[in-house]
Amino acid sequence: MSRLYDAVRKVDAIITSSGKEGKAFFHAKGQISMQAGFVLSAIRETSADNANQLAALKAAVKAVLGKDL
Repeated sequence: MSRLYDAVRKVDAIITSSGKEGKAFFHAKGQISMQAGFVLSAIRETSADNANQLAALKAAVKAVLGKDL
């Protein structure tokens, strides 16, 4: 399993723990995807680790949700 995949799963958990469900969940995940510059749902267990994407994801989560990844 890649670190990037693990990070995307953590993003899902952070969004859920923020109380976002249904449309609000997907809206938040979409905002993070746009901010990060790639589609989070395209990341699979077999996706290669990419340090730039991981850094962009961390920054996007902080910008959109105000939380650290």
